[in-house]
Amino acid sequence: MVIPFEQLAKLANRKKPSAVKRWCQQRGILWMPDADGKPTTSEIAYNEALKRGRTTRPNYQ
Repeated sequence: MVIPFEQLAKLANRKKPSAVKRWCQQRGILWMPDADGKPTTSEIAYNEALKRGRTTRPNYQ
């Protein structure tokens, strides 16, 4: 599923497309421009970036 710019901007707490792009780049979130040049991403790319940024792992013992 695609995360459109409006939703991505809310997640980033940013309004400008350039600020959302920087936010994504800082977190390793792969993004691509939509028809208007605004960043969008997929749920998979977003979740993968979250996994890479995880500092602790759950203990299932």
